[in-house]
Amino acid sequence: MDNDVIEVIEEQPSPYSKWSPRQGRNTLALLARLFPEDQSARERLAQEATSVLSCCIPPTQSDGVDTGLVIGYVQSGKTANFTTIAALAADNGYKLVIVISGVVRNLFNQSCDRLRDDLGVAEGNRGWLYLQNPTRARDAASLRAALTSRPLAGIEPRTTLIVTLKHTSHIRNLTNLLASIGENSIPTLIIDDEADQASLNNRVRQGDVSATYRSIGQLRATLRQHTFLQFTATPQAPLLISILDVLSPSFVELLTPGDEYAGGRTFFEDERQARLIREIPPSDISTRNNLLTSPPRSLLSALEFFYIGVAVGIFRGEQAYKNRSMLVHPDKSTSSHAQYARWILSTQEEWRRILEAQDTDADRIERLSLFERAFNDLLNTGMESPPFSELIPYIQSALAITQVCQVNSTPANLEPQWRQEYSWIVVGGDKINRGYTVEGLTVTYMPRGIGGSNADTIQQRARWFGYKASYLGFCRVYLTQNVRQAYVDYVEHEESVRRALHQHRQQRLSVRDWKRLFLLSANLRPTRDQVIDSPYFRGGQPNSWFKISTPLYDIQTTDQNRDAVNNLLNSLDLTELSGDPRRTKMQTPKVGRLSMTEILEGFFAELTWPDPSDALQFNGILFQIGNFLDTNADEDVVVYEMANGKSRMRPVNAQGRITSNLHQGENPPSRGDQISRGEVYPGDVAIRDSNQLSIQIHWLDLEQNKVNVARRVPALAIWLPRRIARSWVAQNQ
Repeated sequence: MDNDVIEVIEEQPSPYSKWSPRQGRNTLALLARLFPEDQSARERLAQEATSVLSCCIPPTQSDGVDTGLVIGYVQSGKTANFTTIAALAADNGYKLVIVISGVVRNLFNQSCDRLRDDLGVAEGNRGWLYLQNPTRARDAASLRAALTSRPLAGIEPRTTLIVTLKHTSHIRNLTNLLASIGENSIPTLIIDDEADQASLNNRVRQGDVSATYRSIGQLRATLRQHTFLQFTATPQAPLLISILDVLSPSFVELLTPGDEYAGGRTFFEDERQARLIREIPPSDISTRNNLLTSPPRSLLSALEFFYIGVAVGIFRGEQAYKNRSMLVHPDKSTSSHAQYARWILSTQEEWRRILEAQDTDADRIERLSLFERAFNDLLNTGMESPPFSELIPYIQSALAITQVCQVNSTPANLEPQWRQEYSWIVVGGDKINRGYTVEGLTVTYMPRGIGGSNADTIQQRARWFGYKASYLGFCRVYLTQNVRQAYVDYVEHEESVRRALHQHRQQRLSVRDWKRLFLLSANLRPTRDQVIDSPYFRGGQPNSWFKISTPLYDIQTTDQNRDAVNNLLNSLDLTELSGDPRRTKMQTPKVGRLSMTEILEGFFAELTWPDPSDALQFNGILFQIGNFLDTNADEDVVVYEMANGKSRMRPVNAQGRITSNLHQGENPPSRGDQISRGEVYPGDVAIRDSNQLSIQIHWLDLEQNKVNVARRVPALAIWLPRRIARSWVAQNQ
């Protein structure tokens, strides 16, 4: 082995690994450039990149295609990861790396700049042939030479890096260029950045094919040997498209951020950081019925926090090499962007003028008192600063140097020149949603609702996530109440998906075999409907009953379920439930208790409900219980054997589905002169513990057209209290 090549040996190799990549010159140089003083970060990035590349079609294989999904967190360093994968691919014999990046120019340029800088292309690293939005007329000769060249003495082999805008015309140009080369067995890696966005077929429900999706398919068809790697922090759409779709992944890799990362769990799960989130009251949101004519108080408060942070940065001398920024993210209309930009500029100028007044000026004294209040608030979250009195001249400097820009599609658009200026306030909408990096972001102000309520869209707006642990105390995020709750719900959903994928991954099963079942608030949709042709179902209504609707399926299944129920009842110490002495035996349940873990791993695991609707809902019950046990200590489940263990008659149709109500009603069924409704027996629906998981065992004699078809068939009714129930989404594929 060459001296500059080190074999990567993973402590826990990916279950999907096909081969063992090695670090070489490109990877070592990249890691040193990215993390010159952080060995643990280098090791983590190298290990994860190696794990991903090991799942790809090996460069020595003559043909074969595959699709993989790589999931990170928002602003957690996915670009650094796929850049490392590109370098590792070059070290291991891939001749072509294609990066499809950005649906808008600002994101595309951002990605190109990072790739060129990190891989050393901008510094003249000739180990790469770098092509940006190539065309056949301009680049065919150089690309043909790079892809068809044979090893030559003293000449280092080159890897071609192509970066193309995620747009039909540019991808088509690339396809035509590659087709003109005439070499379709080139070891290739295709990296699709923000893969859940424009790549998928958003016309699948119309039975048609969208333009970008078609162009990606045509590109892939020109390459007999490649892996298509989808990178995203919001994988809902790639996971819910049809498993027959060519963009449905067969394997998944989960990226882990470094210790400095502050994401959803930091801001919305960590109670210590709750002070970082501030609520924008409804009165501060401009609507048709509440037109704002001046900057709302919550915006002024956010600005006070920001300028204090900038002042501290200037005091520390950070303006020479870092950035401080604020993001104002109203709705997508450019008119609202212009309004907020005007408010911020006028406020900045007014405050600057006030602070230049005499020390005894009343407006100056009041303004400084408001700044000092923000200063003290920041101290309470860990900001380190000189005394406020020493900071005052630096606040004046902050007001003087801060640049305000709109990032949108209007003539007023101004991309921040991060290397030219220290302090920025960025105002914008969709152009600063997905993938856009706001350097040194400390304060976010988002005066908007949840919009279409797509979970992935809402999460992609969280530009304030990132590697901020070292200056987290300076951060403040202003959200409306419903948006804040949406992020709380999303964090639970995100971790649910990652946990389920990790467990499936450990079984070495294709992602196409993954059971698509995960937590998601009833207030959110997983993704946009137009890319999903297989419907998904929702469940998890708290304080409600789930009842088996088809207890009779076939003799073998019925016998299996009957044995499981009998085994459970024999393990319990059942006693009659206390109640009105006028009850009949059929109105007197027996009750016992068993550990929730034993119920989940024992009894429930032995049951089979072949009816698709029952199976889906029952799996949802199992999922919610498992999720509860992940974060809570084991506890008892209340088990009721209804009707004192006697059988009740219920009619079924030809498919074995009950055509009446499983639950017995109240006794008496209505109020009389001397007795209240349900006074003797409250009905089966009331037989439960309102705060604990409750299971009713029903024994049924089933008849069809008044002819008995089965005796002693078990059926279940399960009560999930609010503290256990969680809204979930499932999809059958």
